[in-house]
Amino acid sequence: MGRVRHSPRSKSIPSGDLAGRKLGRVLIVEPDRLTRWSLRTFLENWFDVIVADTPAAALIGVRVPTDALLLAGELPSEASDEIERQARGANEKVRVVHLCSDIERSRHPNEDCMEKPFDLAKLAERLGVPADEFD
Repeated sequence: MGRVRHSPRSKSIPSGDLAGRKLGRVLIVEPDRLTRWSLRTFLENWFDVIVADTPAAALIGVRVPTDALLLAGELPSEASDEIERQARGANEKVRVVHLCSDIERSRHPNEDCMEKPFDLAKLAERLGVPADEFD
């Protein structure tokens, strides 16, 4: 079925204005273990992070309102749409970013996509982390 992991721990919190505070909760839905690890490790500096390795696991994860949703572009369209729909049902202002292997072939608008491999700092900025937090 897949796994959902919640990672509330904070390692290496930046020393800027956000030191010791979280910006919200992020749900990462990504089948690739290395990509999940990279995203979680980086983003847990500013967010409570929930990771899911399958769409079924993600549907469990969206039961808790999230502020941002990172969806792998490789997920089946129906599953991706359902996860996004449920996330928006829990928080209509959730930021959704589709992590696409080929942005030209993506079915999502360019402003909703980031092409893999992506710049983690740009992703953090897109999620509302001030740029001076990771300079």
